Amino acid sequence: MHRSFPPRHSRRRLLLGFTASFVLAGQFAHAVTITEKSSTEWDVTTDTLSFALNPTNSNISNLEVTLNGVKTNWLDTSYGDSPFGHAVGFYPLNGYSGATKTGATTAGYHLNGYLDMWITKADIPGSDPLEVENHFVVRDGDPGIHFYQVLRHFSGDGATGFGNAAINFFCSSNAISQSNGTTLLYQVNTGPNNIGVDEQTFPTTAYTTGLVASNPGRQVQAETVDYTKSALGNYLSEAGLAREFITKYNYSTYQQYHLAHGYVGANNAFWWVVPSPETMIGGPTKQFLSGIELEYASAHLGGSNINFTAGQVANRLLGPFYLHLNAFNSTNTTAASLYNDAVNSIPGCLSFYDSEGILLSNGYRARSNRGSVVANIAGSKWSTSSSNNIIVLSDNNTYMQESSAGFQYWGYANEGNVTIPDVMPGTYRLTAYSLGTWGLYHIDNVVVGTTTTTVNGTFNERKFSSQSPIWTIGTPDRSAHEFMNGHLSNGFDNRDYLAIGNYWQELESNSGKLVYTIGSSTVNDWPFTQYNNFYPNLYAGVYGGSTSGINGYDYITPSYVISGAAAEGKTPAQFSPPAWEIHFTTTAAQMAQGGYVLVSINLAANDTSSLQLRLNGKHKGSLLWYPRLDSDPEERSGVAGYNNYAVFQFNTADLLPAGQTNILTLFASGASMYDALKLEIGSQPADPSISGWPEYDWVYYNSSDASTTQAAASP
Repeated sequence: MHRSFPPRHSRRRLLLGFTASFVLAGQFAHAVTITEKSSTEWDVTTDTLSFALNPTNSNISNLEVTLNGVKTNWLDTSYGDSPFGHAVGFYPLNGYSGATKTGATTAGYHLNGYLDMWITKADIPGSDPLEVENHFVVRDGDPGIHFYQVLRHFSGDGATGFGNAAINFFCSSNAISQSNGTTLLYQVNTGPNNIGVDEQTFPTTAYTTGLVASNPGRQVQAETVDYTKSALGNYLSEAGLAREFITKYNYSTYQQYHLAHGYVGANNAFWWVVPSPETMIGGPTKQFLSGIELEYASAHLGGSNINFTAGQVANRLLGPFYLHLNAFNSTNTTAASLYNDAVNSIPGCLSFYDSEGILLSNGYRARSNRGSVVANIAGSKWSTSSSNNIIVLSDNNTYMQESSAGFQYWGYANEGNVTIPDVMPGTYRLTAYSLGTWGLYHIDNVVVGTTTTTVNGTFNERKFSSQSPIWTIGTPDRSAHEFMNGHLSNGFDNRDYLAIGNYWQELESNSGKLVYTIGSSTVNDWPFTQYNNFYPNLYAGVYGGSTSGINGYDYITPSYVISGAAAEGKTPAQFSPPAWEIHFTTTAAQMAQGGYVLVSINLAANDTSSLQLRLNGKHKGSLLWYPRLDSDPEERSGVAGYNNYAVFQFNTADLLPAGQTNILTLFASGASMYDALKLEIGSQPADPSISGWPEYDWVYYNSSDASTTQAAASP
């Protein structure tokens, strides 16, 4: 989405190196002040906080905040590293896919009842084709700092992308430590199956230094350490986990549920607040890291980079986001009350943004200058729970999970009806889906102005037969949650590094082959992910106390992996398990339903994988599907990523006679995470031009037994 924005050099900027020092407070009747102490330090004060901003690199230091009459230095470097071991500081980390930012740095500010400061890294059209500008905003009576970012791409700039961006608050351990040396991560509603409070306790760096020095655990992959049998592992506390890993991916959340997350100490707490997710990417199912940082753009767990084509003129706003600081007092006595205090700041933030002049000049719009969308989507398969029925506005002509250019909004529909307020004017795709129902509905070119736009439509469940499916496995809820190792005993999504070690042991009785028999097997017999290779580092084994070696198979490896690999002259790390099988029978009446066997597969994610199906050994190598986009939640403590949907088509003649056992074989070339599967028999092929449903890939074979795939026209 392109939006108008100020000309390239129309706003006041201060070239770095301006050495004059002055205080603007004397020119205005308010207490917010800024002093240009040097070319690398601007000192800022309000009635509640003070800090130093480095206008050459956007880093903030020496943040002192007075809460309940007590002053705390949140970035006191004398206490060493932050709880996650990073250098103490408050700064953005930008995932810029072009060259390292080498353009000229300029900075400026605006002071008029609030202070908006910006640091700009200019583009270099030939080598560094993107201008990136970071804004920090403070005001009196506000115990926190607002942050937003502006990306500018000009007509002379080449193609580039921007992704994996986060704003980080690596505060001192002492600022959020409790008396026993721990700190508490507090979140609410971290996923569709994890509704409620999520509290995770872990030791701070100051506490763990000695423990890690004596027993450092074992690195099993990037940023993932196994502490199961170490003193540190015994001290970690996260409800429901059978093993103890430190991995940043455990600290994540879904955009559609996230309002704030934070860390709570003995006296103070800080919170990352998202007043609106409208400038984030990937739709409501996008997951992002929610640890010490706020990750506001990434291609992990679904989603894509923010991309710019050569010569494109565009202004992309990210944020504002809000770092809110608070402390226990006579009113707020629990972590829950501090969380509520942070969440309750959102209406005040939005009101402030409506009149923040610099923000408005960078593409933001006051709510009085926005519109609303009323969606009336008819259909017979809407859930009785409105929380399962989601209506999304995102980039026009783009799948919502790939949406990254413009704004995004969503609401929860009562039988398909919902009003989405405060929508930025523009042109959108409207997508409607219901957890538990196959497929989705979408309509493009929804034009939103400053009044109300009404959208009418009909969402029909994706069925390829007039009769009930022959069988189904799982629930089409865009998650592998219900399968083996996908959930805990309390029903929550499993974030215990996803029990990947158990996967190989649980298939040991059949030498790694899954045989799922319709009528007797259950969803808990179906692993959450199908792997093609034994990954020793992911498997990890049970930590044995030794610090030598990093491969899990050095500790515990199922015997079938060792013998199977040896039989092929391979190491365990090269072992490839057998294909999976689904066994089922049909009746004569079912076989008479039509000439086509239609297998629908929804993948919650796939990792660099193709998926091949055979029915009773026929058409070997022919029905081969390459899903649209890769994602890897199986390595990132998740049970959902980029959703892919395909329908595989066989002939009814490929079935064995009624009553005999058919075998459907599935072979994944990488890692396929299943959401749901179903088999139908119908009289029409699954050709999207016949069904009228454009969001699935159609995989079939022609008369020469060669594979043919018609990719989804517009998922």
